[in-house]
Amino acid sequence: MIDFFEFSNEMLCLADHRGYFTRVNQAWIKTLGWSAEELTSRPYFDFVHPDDLEATIREASLLQIGHESVRFENRYRCPDGSYRWLAWQAAPDPNSDLIVATARDVTFQKLQTEALRESEERFRTLVTRAPVGIVQADAEGSVFFANDKWCELAGVAPDEALGFAWKHLIHPDDFAALVDIWQKSLETRRDMPLQEFRFVHKNGVIRWTASVVTMLKDSTGAVTGQICTVQDITERKAAHDALLAEQELLRQSLELQERERKLIAYDIHDGFMQYAIGAILHLQGCQSNLDSPGAAELIEPGIKALRQAIDEGRRVMNGVRNYVLDQFGVTQAIEELVKEHVMAGAKIEFVHSENDLGRLTPEWETAVYRIAQEAITNAVKHSQSPRIRIKLDHDDQRILLEVKDWGIGTTLEQASRGVHGLPGMKERIKLLRGRFNMESSPNGGTRIEIELPMRRPTSAGHGAAD
Repeated sequence: MIDFFEFSNEMLCLADHRGYFTRVNQAWIKTLGWSAEELTSRPYFDFVHPDDLEATIREASLLQIGHESVRFENRYRCPDGSYRWLAWQAAPDPNSDLIVATARDVTFQKLQTEALRESEERFRTLVTRAPVGIVQADAEGSVFFANDKWCELAGVAPDEALGFAWKHLIHPDDFAALVDIWQKSLETRRDMPLQEFRFVHKNGVIRWTASVVTMLKDSTGAVTGQICTVQDITERKAAHDALLAEQELLRQSLELQERERKLIAYDIHDGFMQYAIGAILHLQGCQSNLDSPGAAELIEPGIKALRQAIDEGRRVMNGVRNYVLDQFGVTQAIEELVKEHVMAGAKIEFVHSENDLGRLTPEWETAVYRIAQEAITNAVKHSQSPRIRIKLDHDDQRILLEVKDWGIGTTLEQASRGVHGLPGMKERIKLLRGRFNMESSPNGGTRIEIELPMRRPTSAGHGAAD
């Protein structure tokens, strides 16, 4: 006859009231690793984890005072010193004075439960102490969880945050637009994209925040709630506004400089140049009317000096305000600039797209020309290069200018100190939200690459279109 006690998959045992097992089945031996003799030769309390011993004794004693059964859990020691969690159900044996008990190994479930608890605790700690505000609200926006950072931004205690409507914290000037976006997200059941708005603290302090709202949905897709993250961006916003103000100040300064240069160029043209040209014409008229060849020769040095003065005046005018730039655009102005340097002995190659760049806004043409002028002047004066190449290219979105030489090069330290006038060039590029890159090394030449966004005049001839 089969002994079901012995071969049951459950851990079955009999124990007396002294605390000894009188019989255990194979499942006990298989689960714990002790032999039957080891389990029955000592009090079963010897196997119980010290932290569980008091509770185990208390539960076992209940059977001695008339309880029909008890249920409890404890840890049992294995031969290698490890412990297994056992779930017990014990009751008096109706046919003897023994206790009959079953035990199930619940170690895996316990470990899972503990891992889940630890994970939840870590998550709770992470959310509670996160450096960004986090709230969970119902579909109407009533808060039922808020972390520490959110409470700090709102100026409310954690218990005050419960049931708090986040919409009360929005700055009046931002309220309508933000709530409209939020309502549309609810209607479309889509997450609300990143929004920047002002958060009004309970004490009236205003903070700039960036927020994203994630919609929580049930199995039908209906919105049941929302999780909102709020990041304090006040310092970043202030830094951005300061940068914009600095750029605007720099833009106005450059515009003022160009206006002043233009006025100076007009003054030279309308004053000095006209007088000098008039003087030449007058002297030439006098020279033609003189009978004595010697007298005519005496006038010639004066005419020559005036011609030189006119040439110098034109050179100065081009430096102050380039006539070709105003009349024909940046490509032709750079060509004229290159020609001047070539005539002075420099070897410069100017390469540009066959597709003409055309006209840009005045400030863009001035900026591109001044950048090219500075880069070419630097290369001519400092590089000691046998040749220089200027390349101007463009597409619908950007303008590319490259100035390359094969000279002595420079170091980043020299460039950062402004040895070759690069700071002013970089400031212009920064103002126009362009990109500056310089590659150089001692005796390895220098390559400067500038990228600027395309900026064309509008149809009315004013402003710009990106």
